[in-house]
Amino acid sequence: MDRASQSGEASVTLHDYMSGFEEYLAGDNFREQTILSYLGSISRYLSWCEESFGACPSILFRQNIRDFIAYQRNIQKLAPATTNAYLSALASFNGYLIYIGIMSESAVSNSDRLKVQDEMTDPNDLEVSDVESFRQALLE
Repeated sequence: MDRASQSGEASVTLHDYMSGFEEYLAGDNFREQTILSYLGSISRYLSWCEESFGACPSILFRQNIRDFIAYQRNIQKLAPATTNAYLSALASFNGYLIYIGIMSESAVSNSDRLKVQDEMTDPNDLEVSDVESFRQALLE
């Protein structure tokens, strides 16, 4: 039994840091839309943790992040760009937790980001002038 349980205090979870994270983002001049997106992404991650593990964790764990990525790719079938948006939010939240001293190292790695394939140009969308410009560029 941990100290919080013995004293009757509720355990501190990552949910408890959400309002501070929102202030942190606002103070760092993030746009309102980005703040709302990040908060939504973190809330969805924490809901996934509760569904998967029965409780919200007190810190971010690297293995949980990796499991969440696998869940998004294999179960939810989300696009890589969507998963990367979640990872951006989690990395920022992780930075906040380090800033306030809750964590000492990053649980989110740049290597976690998924490759996003650029859309190919549809040849049917090209104008004759585009083709002629390209041909001229090849000659020069």
